[in-house]
Amino acid sequence: MLANGVFGGGGVKGIAFVGALKVCEEMGIEWNRLGGTSAGAIVSSLLAAGYRASDLEELMVQLDFSRIVERNFWDYLPLGRLVRMFFTLGMYPATYLEKWLEERLREKGVSTFADLPAGRLTVIVSNLSTGEILALPQDLQRIGFSLHELKVSRAVRISSSMPFFFDPIKARRNPVEYLIDGGVLSNFPVWIFDQDPPHGIPTFGFSLSGGKDKEKRYHKIRTPISMLRALFSAMLETQDMKYVENQDAVRTIFIPTPGVQSTDFHLTREQKDSLLRIGEEATRKFFRKRSIQRPPSTIIYTKKEE
Repeated sequence: MLANGVFGGGGVKGIAFVGALKVCEEMGIEWNRLGGTSAGAIVSSLLAAGYRASDLEELMVQLDFSRIVERNFWDYLPLGRLVRMFFTLGMYPATYLEKWLEERLREKGVSTFADLPAGRLTVIVSNLSTGEILALPQDLQRIGFSLHELKVSRAVRISSSMPFFFDPIKARRNPVEYLIDGGVLSNFPVWIFDQDPPHGIPTFGFSLSGGKDKEKRYHKIRTPISMLRALFSAMLETQDMKYVENQDAVRTIFIPTPGVQSTDFHLTREQKDSLLRIGEEATRKFFRKRSIQRPPSTIIYTKKEE
């Protein structure tokens, strides 16, 4: 079965996507077009390059998320991270994540978007200066890049640049335009393949949320940094949900992630394994409640009668 996949943002919680993908592969789903925001962009880019769910499980378990926010000399200065943010507009550079992804993609022969089939991958970023949602590579010229210039790893790094946490990237424009996390404007871009969908190919969305019945969370706010964490977490968890609940729930796999926040960069192996299991369980539950039919020329999916 051929399908498109769209993956929402959610920081480190994106590990749960891998569990979901394992179930999809068991069901024989092959991916046509892929896209996403932030954590979803990471997973989408690796899938688009040719990695399978089993590969992603190994990669995500091995990935040391703590290195993304590892300590350096700024941490030894009074309010060092806030001082750094004043000069660079971010507390951390996120270079480790970009380099790690660049190496993984290179192993599959992918560097720039030109190395992928046209339409294979769409990465969502936000232009903070203009307030625009950008879909890359389609909108590359709007930020001064060509298909052969911008590396996929850099585009995904931009899509994952949580405001205040990570340094924004500058577009090649005058005056300067700042590019940041796609989740600021569209954390779950389930719409990206709706404008010109390939005939008979459905789109499945994967959202790190419990949907209408999601559990409320309490964020302890004690410092400016914890306030920034709470702000961004709240933004991720509410963005796009009204649209999804009203129009796209039938094609969206909601993955609840209780007890884990987007910025929990010091996950234990047990927490990673738990996220993988949660992703699997949510996806199995989704398909148990759906009837998927495959006529010769089309694929449709509908909610089963209770």
